[in-house]
Amino acid sequence: MSISVKYPVTELITGILFALAALQTGYSLAFINYAVLIALMVVVVRTDLEQFIILDEVSIGGAVAGILLTLLPGGQLDILTSLVTAVAGASFFLLIRAGASIYLKKRNIRTEAPEGFEDEEDEFQGGMGWGDIKLAACIGAFLGPASTVIAFFAAFILGAVSGGAMMAFGGKKRNTPIPFGPFMAIGAVLALFFGEPLWNAYMNLLG
Repeated sequence: MSISVKYPVTELITGILFALAALQTGYSLAFINYAVLIALMVVVVRTDLEQFIILDEVSIGGAVAGILLTLLPGGQLDILTSLVTAVAGASFFLLIRAGASIYLKKRNIRTEAPEGFEDEEDEFQGGMGWGDIKLAACIGAFLGPASTVIAFFAAFILGAVSGGAMMAFGGKKRNTPIPFGPFMAIGAVLALFFGEPLWNAYMNLLG
């Protein structure tokens, strides 16, 4: 029985990210936060790319895990900050979905379901999936306010660039859905490693 190349590649990437996390955190409990978030984001990339789904066990369960992990000693976030950022992240993406839904309905624009998902076409309307909204809560719970802003900003930039490239060179139509979860996951991992220095650099520019 042949094994898809996706499995060893996924394991290799996960192992590399875990190693980088260990280098950054050293022998501290902070590694647990890094490892859990990385593992969750790897799952998001796989399931959203392959099945256009973000599991509730990952998004909602991840949000709960992120909040509870603040109870470990030496954490950078307190439980209230984690909870508030989770709610704020989900609310922000919910507003995006509401605004996009109104705009698309007024323009009479309907998103085409991907091949194999024609029976679930209604799930792809609204510009932003419910899974993305719940994933935003998970990311916020782990990262806190500053790094969550960096994660979302990176996700939108990566999504815009990739979407434009797919339409220009890959033949994608404007009304063909592109899973946004992988971009959110990549943004979260980037913010996990570089969010604080990037935020400090940004604030220094403003100052």
